[in-house]
Amino acid sequence: MKSITSKLYSMKTSGQIALALVSLAMYAGHANANTITTLYNTGVGTYTGNTSPDNNWTASGPGSSTAYVIQNVTNPNGVNWLLSGPTNSTSAWISPFSNTIGQVGNYTYRTSFNLSNFDLTSVDIQGRWASDNKLTSIVLNQGTANEMTISTNYLGTNFASLSTAPDWTDNSADQQFTFTSFLGNYIQGVNTLDFIVNNTTADDTGLRVEFTTATASAIPEPASLVLLGMGMFGLVAVRRHKA
Repeated sequence: MKSITSKLYSMKTSGQIALALVSLAMYAGHANANTITTLYNTGVGTYTGNTSPDNNWTASGPGSSTAYVIQNVTNPNGVNWLLSGPTNSTSAWISPFSNTIGQVGNYTYRTSFNLSNFDLTSVDIQGRWASDNKLTSIVLNQGTANEMTISTNYLGTNFASLSTAPDWTDNSADQQFTFTSFLGNYIQGVNTLDFIVNNTTADDTGLRVEFTTATASAIPEPASLVLLGMGMFGLVAVRRHKA
């Protein structure tokens, strides 16, 4: 009789352990980092010529309110820019003007992304840019109570040295960004991200941005919290039986 009782206890304990492990594993799956699918690089998509507006970015400044995708950049008006791919599968340059010639002044390139149902403390956004001329700042949620600015003070002359590079291998460390300082300023819902470029002379101006990391953990749904509770309850029950 004692042997049967021992076996039944062993089976019950094993079942509790299995339930606890499965529940915790399922909860962990909900807590993993997910890609922020609404955040797009500049120029992503299929466009024809230099007359198509970017579907995910806008540009505002002197004489313009549209961000045009600049296809297959080689030497626009004698200026060397980092080359774009033929299909813009990763990124491409955008400019407030289809001929890339802008007036002197600041141009604000804006994109938006949605963080609904994400844990805002887990947001991890990193990337790189090239600009003509100076990228002066990057601003999160401009014009709201959650506004936050990163001043770059980058002159932007490196775009010229990148003319023969098919990728970003020659890009300087100054053109990398990690938005750790933005934590605490993200919004549950739609966020805006502005890259402000100063055109120092009335000639070519543009921006190219690639997000190399854009992840966040999903907020656990009630069902996920139940799984966590089941897992923790199972482990506690096992410990009590062993005691």
